[in-house]
Amino acid sequence: NLGIMFNRSKYQFDDFTEKSYCECLDLVKKNYKTILFTNFKEEGRVCLWRHDVDYSPHRSLKLAQLDRSYAITSTFFIWLHSDIYHFYEKKVFLIFKEIIKLGHQIGLHFDPDFYGERISTEQDLLRHLTFEKKVLDDVLEINTRVFSLHNPSLLSISLNEEEYCGMVNVYNSTIKRDYMYLSDSFCYWRYDRLKDVLESGEHQKLHILTHPECWTPEPMAPYKRILRAFKGRYLNEIRQYEKILAKSKIKKIK
Repeated sequence: NLGIMFNRSKYQFDDFTEKSYCECLDLVKKNYKTILFTNFKEEGRVCLWRHDVDYSPHRSLKLAQLDRSYAITSTFFIWLHSDIYHFYEKKVFLIFKEIIKLGHQIGLHFDPDFYGERISTEQDLLRHLTFEKKVLDDVLEINTRVFSLHNPSLLSISLNEEEYCGMVNVYNSTIKRDYMYLSDSFCYWRYDRLKDVLESGEHQKLHILTHPECWTPEPMAPYKRILRAFKGRYLNEIRQYEKILAKSKIKKIK
């Protein structure tokens, strides 16, 4: 199909595989020092690498393992209002605890849109931001030091300061000014292609955003990567339910 072949080339389907991801990690390792957002003022050739966990904690764990294999420390931002997962679930909770054990940082992926009209001032926003930080801190037994906004373009209140509520703002004016920003939102390169930027090495500071569900073992279209995450979640829940039936010796009546 010529249309599929055209899209595969135009939107770089082959970039978003585990193999390609490791190639990018290797380039970063050779040319940059990866740092946490709490050290964003560090001088030199540095890279902030973050993962916004919108849909797939399981893919997040896989990327956390790959990052660790290259001795790269990254930050995973948890979205408390995802329709696909919740970190109160035991399986999901254990995944995030494992990511912490691998040496990575956990951040808050804050979604102002969830609160709607309850946020009309900066004070309103900061109150909810403080609450969500406390939830993360209490459940995961950590001190959350960094947050990212979910869909920041939808927020009418400007958040340009370096820190709010004891957390570094990843979209603060200093990071936006000093770091080149790359994003795979919606599972294709929204700006520059990551591998091209890493190979050129022309930028001193990089801020890289990836979404774990976008990176799969084999190449596929962006929409299919998202469907893969949704279907994986659905099938896993069915398997868990059937295990309960079997363990309880309950008939599966169809």
